[in-house]
Amino acid sequence: MTPLLSTKNISIRFNTAKGTVYAVNEVDIQLKKGEVLGIVGESGSGKTQLMLSLIKLLPENAEICGQVNYDNHNLLEASQAQINKIRTEEIAMIFQDPMSCLNPYLKISTQLIEALLLEGKVNKSEALQQAIAMLKKVQIPNAEQRIHAYPYQLSGGMRQRVMLAMALLRKPKILIADEPTTALDVTVQAEILQLLKQLTKEYGLSVLFVTHDLSIVAGQCDRVVVMYAGKVVEQASVDELFYRAKHPYTQGLLASAQSQSGMSDKLISIAGQVPANNKLLMGCPFYQRCEQRIEPCANRMPILSGNDMHSQACHLYD
Repeated sequence: MTPLLSTKNISIRFNTAKGTVYAVNEVDIQLKKGEVLGIVGESGSGKTQLMLSLIKLLPENAEICGQVNYDNHNLLEASQAQINKIRTEEIAMIFQDPMSCLNPYLKISTQLIEALLLEGKVNKSEALQQAIAMLKKVQIPNAEQRIHAYPYQLSGGMRQRVMLAMALLRKPKILIADEPTTALDVTVQAEILQLLKQLTKEYGLSVLFVTHDLSIVAGQCDRVVVMYAGKVVEQASVDELFYRAKHPYTQGLLASAQSQSGMSDKLISIAGQVPANNKLLMGCPFYQRCEQRIEPCANRMPILSGNDMHSQACHLYD
């Protein structure tokens, strides 16, 4: 099946006062139509920067090379007008922090209907009715009154629902959800995840779901891409990854998650630190922390190998 969206050799660099930061290094991912693809990894693994690059939202000091292929076009070569149209009609994004992503000076109504009015097909009254209907769809009670509230008047869970409504209002084909349950308590997290799953199926969305929580991946995703230090180290279906993880880093993540959930008597963690991203590594980025390292790991970068069902970047499987 031809992927709906794919990246080829995406690399992202940031030019800073302290030198170059290598955030993402030659990453390939594929999102199929109707699929929920999980992007997993520790903080600093490049997940969010990769997602921002898909719709050209990186800051000015970023340099990006490679391809983002969507609808037979490389989005990195799109003009500002073209990418604005794609952001409003084709690919929507829910950002990490609902507390800060909504403009505190504008009412919810103004922020929801902005994209609808830009197209010019509906007037303000019609746009407002569509926005109210979407707020009801995301299960916000008293939507007719809530839409005239300011963000500070809503709870974190409500603001996250508003962000979801904003993303879905233009009926996009792809939804990027960047840790959509950050800063929410456990009960509200479960409600948001259930709602997202329900709406994904209802609208036939393809979803890129960014998280560091493997329990969320198990319940939400069809396939998983594991990132470490700006590289993809493993990708597989959810069942393959959870029952037959191959890369030592993925195995460590799963062991840590099991120990935190009470499935193990001992709290397990991955020793060491993520390598500094101020230089390109010659060998495997997980080398210093890996308990299964072998001779080639120090000096030769492993390449992703395997098949469409399961692939890994590890010299143990050369």
